[in-house]
Amino acid sequence: MPIYESYITADTSSRDPNAPIVLRDEQKDAVKMAKNHFRGKGSKQFLWNAKMRFGKTLSALQLAKEMGVRRTLIVTHRPVVETNFREDFEKIFKDEHSNWDYASRFDDEETGSGSLDALEAKLAEDPNHHFVFFASMQYLRRSSLVNSRPGADDNPIKKQILETDWDLVVVDEAHEGTDTALGKKVIDTLRKADTKMLHLSGTPYKLYNQFGEKEVYTWDYIKEQRAKRDWQPKDMLDTENPYATLPEMKIFTYDLSKLAGSDAVAGGKTFSLSEFFSVWKKEGRRDNPDGMPEGALGRFKYEEAVKNFLDLLCSTDSDNNYPFSTEEYQENFHHTLWVVPGVKEAKALSRMLKEHDIFGHGAFKIINVAGNGDEDEQRADALDKVMEAIGDDPDQTYTITISCGRLTTGVTVKPWTAVFYLKGADSTGASTYMQTIFRVQSADVRNGKMKSQCYVFDFAPDRSLKAVAEASRFAAKAARQSSKNKDKDKDSEGKSDEKQQLEEFLSFCPVISLDGGKMVEFKAESLFEQINHVYNDRIARNGFNDNALYDIDYILNSMSNEELDLIGGLDDVDDTGKRKPVKKKTVFVDINKNGLTPAQRKNGENAEKKDPKDRTPEEQAALEALQEEKSLKREEKKKRLAKLRGIAVRVPLLIFGGRFNNEDSDEITLNNFTRKIDDASWTEFMGTIRVTKDDFNALKRCFNVARFEGAGRLYRQWTREADAMHVEDRIKAITDIHDMFANPDKETVLTPWRVVNMHLSDCLGGYSFWNEEFTGPNEIEVFDSATALIDWRETTRPRFVDRGDVTRQVFKSGDPATKGGARILEINSKTGLYPLYATYSIYRQRKQEFIDAGLIANPDDLTIEEEQVIWDDVLHDNIYVITNTLMAEAITRRTLFGFRNVKHIHIKNDSIVKRAKEDAEALARDLRSVGYWNGTTAKAMLKFSAVIGNPPYQEVNQGNGNGADPLYHLFIDLGMLLADKGTLIHPARFLFKAGKTPKDWNEKMLSSKHYKVVGYWADSSAVFPSVDVKGGIATTYWDKDADFEPIGTYSAYQELSTILKKVRNTNDASFSTIVGPREAYGLTDILYEEHPDMLGRQSKGHKYSLSANILEIFPELFTEEETDESIQIYGRYNNQRGYRWVKDSYVSKPDNFYSYKVFVPEANGTGAIGEVLSTPVIGVPVIGVPVIGHTDTFLSIGKFASAEEASACLKYVKSKFARCLLGTLKATQHNPRDTWANVPLQDFTSASDIDWSKDVADIDRQLYAKYGLDAEEIDFIERMIKPME
Repeated sequence: MPIYESYITADTSSRDPNAPIVLRDEQKDAVKMAKNHFRGKGSKQFLWNAKMRFGKTLSALQLAKEMGVRRTLIVTHRPVVETNFREDFEKIFKDEHSNWDYASRFDDEETGSGSLDALEAKLAEDPNHHFVFFASMQYLRRSSLVNSRPGADDNPIKKQILETDWDLVVVDEAHEGTDTALGKKVIDTLRKADTKMLHLSGTPYKLYNQFGEKEVYTWDYIKEQRAKRDWQPKDMLDTENPYATLPEMKIFTYDLSKLAGSDAVAGGKTFSLSEFFSVWKKEGRRDNPDGMPEGALGRFKYEEAVKNFLDLLCSTDSDNNYPFSTEEYQENFHHTLWVVPGVKEAKALSRMLKEHDIFGHGAFKIINVAGNGDEDEQRADALDKVMEAIGDDPDQTYTITISCGRLTTGVTVKPWTAVFYLKGADSTGASTYMQTIFRVQSADVRNGKMKSQCYVFDFAPDRSLKAVAEASRFAAKAARQSSKNKDKDKDSEGKSDEKQQLEEFLSFCPVISLDGGKMVEFKAESLFEQINHVYNDRIARNGFNDNALYDIDYILNSMSNEELDLIGGLDDVDDTGKRKPVKKKTVFVDINKNGLTPAQRKNGENAEKKDPKDRTPEEQAALEALQEEKSLKREEKKKRLAKLRGIAVRVPLLIFGGRFNNEDSDEITLNNFTRKIDDASWTEFMGTIRVTKDDFNALKRCFNVARFEGAGRLYRQWTREADAMHVEDRIKAITDIHDMFANPDKETVLTPWRVVNMHLSDCLGGYSFWNEEFTGPNEIEVFDSATALIDWRETTRPRFVDRGDVTRQVFKSGDPATKGGARILEINSKTGLYPLYATYSIYRQRKQEFIDAGLIANPDDLTIEEEQVIWDDVLHDNIYVITNTLMAEAITRRTLFGFRNVKHIHIKNDSIVKRAKEDAEALARDLRSVGYWNGTTAKAMLKFSAVIGNPPYQEVNQGNGNGADPLYHLFIDLGMLLADKGTLIHPARFLFKAGKTPKDWNEKMLSSKHYKVVGYWADSSAVFPSVDVKGGIATTYWDKDADFEPIGTYSAYQELSTILKKVRNTNDASFSTIVGPREAYGLTDILYEEHPDMLGRQSKGHKYSLSANILEIFPELFTEEETDESIQIYGRYNNQRGYRWVKDSYVSKPDNFYSYKVFVPEANGTGAIGEVLSTPVIGVPVIGVPVIGHTDTFLSIGKFASAEEASACLKYVKSKFARCLLGTLKATQHNPRDTWANVPLQDFTSASDIDWSKDVADIDRQLYAKYGLDAEEIDFIERMIKPME
């Protein structure tokens, strides 16, 4: 069937360039929704999820016009679309040029048009003037305002663009270039308080979750083709279907591995498109790589096979429909786009096509736009060259455009009728795939004909099926979000939604397989299986923190009471991975017990479709009951998944490292999972949430078996693939896998690869794979073949960080025994990322030594096998790792050398937590012993160059009522026993003399001249996302050969140190002297003598405590009724502050009980400096009646003779000055007596030098003056400390 059909139109706009622009209905809807949203009080961002060819540029300019914004900026990663914006600007504003201007700047100072200064001058002169400015992302990213890299510049135009307060910023192709660290900086810098941000994308798969339900307008291929099919004229004059010229797409898949034959790829290599189309290249300085025929440089390695492939495309075969096999087909494909793996492949294909019998010798014009192409065409010329070759009459010319990225996004070449996808494999993202194939779906009307169909010829079938399935899944998600029925359960019913979307997509875009002479059109049923692959991939990449992992129907409708009781005691984990401990077992609702009858549900669903005013009372009641049921289901689903998630997020790491009897990844099943993990490892990784193997097996029906197993297999598959990569590429692949794993809790803290790089490069130096700001991977300046502009691209190559002698000593290469090489020990490895960094930092030196010794055949291009020999050599000589369990050892081995069988490596597991607690010196002797590592009786002792790692932080005491005991200080001591140098990352509480580390140990570390703090983060989530470590996180370094200034009183702020110094110089007494202890009040033996049945209600360690929940523990003793023998106690009951009365003789009291005092919460906030304390209370004694005490929830301050003195103290506690100094030692939520030590005591009587009758702000000013604070110090307090009412 011919692609171009007869088309006669009465629409003058297609012939008359002066005809007014009329937006289609969906374009009007997009403009209206965005305009209404921006004029509301909500967020200032909006997304147009609109397919390619929607007319987003035209509509965006119309939005600017209708909103009347004065300054509009268009920013894009694809500068070529500037032409489209300029042309559309002329269409939208052709009658308003006196009021609207357009200018651009997108490459260098010579490229672009118009002056931003001149445009601003016009705005200043004329309040009715407006302008649109176009700038490329690459141009803005080079500004030093957002870029600290070498090569960035101080160009004032870039700075002016970034600093301008834009009314509207349109981010074109928002899925590109804005998800990098630099791209985000550009967007964040452009976004001012009132700036409206409109994001345009046809494939916003990664962006979508950043927008709320009311911040997205969706128009996809299905909606477009549905509108085309269902269009009806509105009246007699409405004769033109506006969608008629939008062609239908068909995707044909061919299995090139079968077409080319089993011998197409030589040397036993696995067939892939990149390998099939690979070319001979120079290897380092060698112009003639091994095996390359003479004169073959730059030509295909499998040249004969590629030539046969081109012949096949043109061959006549009654069983197969090849694209150029007949004259009719050739007429259909006058102009096509061919997408290839890379620049060199494009050049080789161009040469071969020009020499081909059918395509060559002038029959087709071959245009290579892949960058550094046949004529080294520049980006700005690429589209022009294509259009020039096509000419004014496309029916009379034939062209093939070859690209590896150029012209695949944001451009329109109307005569293109097919894309040949010869690039990538099944790993190609759906976003990239859809962007590329929709290049050919542009409307083309000429010579009385219109393009009615367009084609995709894909030679990697799995890739096309996966991309279509993922696109359909995303379309279903977008459809649900924009649907009026928001209550529909996305998981229990989402599959049917996706299947329906897939069926409709296939009805408008058939996917047809041509295999073995058969033409098979895929149906939704078979293609739907591909969605499971999409889910598996997503679940794995989300670290099992994904609702698609679960059998939602079973969880909501079939869980037994025993199962619900089991998960009820587990901690909650939200969908961000953050854990929330539960104090008492969660009770679940039986959502099916009182469910609606089928008739009631049907009535409710019918009522939902009606206008509210048309519903009967019975229908309204049914609807409300239905909505209540749906709401209950949503809440129950959320509660149950929060419990199961805490188990699920721990599974991936165990699968990744599991050493199974049969290393085949298919051995992982849901049924055998617990049998494959040793008991000690299970306890380490699951013990903190109190889930046994039996518990897991009892709950396994809650998981989707196929997805659990399929996602789990991917971790091992990806690891195996990484084993066949060069070292830097393998490190990238392995650390990407680790980034998928979640931090389960503060007892099992996994160190992200970013933090490992930040920690070790800051303390020891070496090779860092992250940029200087640690906001993303390193980037290198490159020539972007897709845009022909200088750009920054992420690289797997690290940067060297030099810390002088420390770096040279710690990372010295060679055998330690013969060449003085380093020995680095990681203690308590859980993931192997610390030794991965250390191994690479030594590997780089060792590689050079191998090269210098002549052990490498081609120094400029090492083989993977040669790199592995060097890597293993470093592991053998220089790296030592000790873990706490067998599983942690297995995970570390998997990280360092994958599934390879590497012997004589020093990685062991021992019960190091237990041993460090019992006898650290004995453990240290073992770790220094050669025999310990070699499994022999050798007595020789090792000397470690450095100790590195992330030690265990704490150990939860089960049932003893003593909270969690710290462990990290034991490992700092252990590290110092083992090596003269070392660095660990750990909780920072002890820096503020807080927490439960021994006081003498705190003093020892804070006074040491060989120990220093290198990094400190008050907010632990900045280092460990989703983990809240009270008191923050620190990286510290010790060096017995160095003399540092003792830490003393630690402060992360210089201003705080100088303020504290001034306060101490006054020698004022400490406020802590009037702060009472936490357990100021207690229970007496009299209570238990009179009520022996109440023994055991509190733990043994807290038998006499007036604990936080004492009012609930003894409700019959702490009552609301006063008696002659009772006193009043202030505490919490049902999470509310309040008073209760209790018998006087049951409570022991401090000496300030009969005085005025101030109560403050014992625990409050996180420890962040200057945070607001929960409202303090004045305890007021009243003559003739019992006075007030408090539970352990509070502290008592003072023993005052009058209410006025207590009031003055209360104002002081609320002052910014006092809370600033409290912050020097309050590093956690607790603020016991010791944390007030740096707060100076004041005179609270009427004789004080402070006028306490003033308000708190005035009192602060008096205190600043009293202690001689300067302007910078005052500004610091005012800026950092929040006011308190």
